[in-house]
Amino acid sequence: MKFLVVEGAATARDAIARALLPRGIQGVPAADRLAAWEALKADSSIEGAIVDVDDAAVEGVRLVEEIKSDEAARALTIVVHTAQANRDFVLKLIETGAAGFLLGAFTAKGGPARLDRALAPLSGHDRQRRHVRVRPDPGEMVRVSFRVPGGSALVTGLVVDISLGGMAVELLNPPPGGPPGPGARIPAMSIALPGRELTPAGTVVTAQGRTLALRFDSTTVSDRTALERYIFRRISA
Repeated sequence: MKFLVVEGAATARDAIARALLPRGIQGVPAADRLAAWEALKADSSIEGAIVDVDDAAVEGVRLVEEIKSDEAARALTIVVHTAQANRDFVLKLIETGAAGFLLGAFTAKGGPARLDRALAPLSGHDRQRRHVRVRPDPGEMVRVSFRVPGGSALVTGLVVDISLGGMAVELLNPPPGGPPGPGARIPAMSIALPGRELTPAGTVVTAQGRTLALRFDSTTVSDRTALERYIFRRISA
């Protein structure tokens, strides 16, 4: 697997590229937006990019916007490298298409661990998802409950990960007839985030054993705001 490493500082490019190697990723360095596009056109095997959006000379935000609006490149997984902790800035990049965040200066001491956190949500099925997904803190035990259409039993589960667009759930008590399959619509769910209950409607995307991936079909404005705040807190943790 190859990832662009788009950083204005050569030391940061080299350090991140080296840190990617033991994680099974080959870093392809690029100093700015134009160099990144040259690399993408020269190598169709590149699957993602780590993009510095703080250095004005890199034009990182513009690069992310261009990639996500380009028919050939929009499938790339984008990890944003930034020291900014402004919620509106982070949420704007999430909406643009960022799939992960590498927060803070990349140093030999703390950089590799932060890189692991940035890459963790991208494993497995998450690589195909547009939204940033976060995992609840193990101590939070974020629960979801719902009734399958046509059934009366209350189905409960633990949220494995969640984004603005959906979530993965491990069922604690699958219904007698088995978990709902792909395409099944759940008219109302109750998600117990810390300090807030969300009630979106959703559709099952995939079902594997006790694990469901669900897409949110509708959320209220207040639910979406609460979810944005929760995701931002988890990203910044």
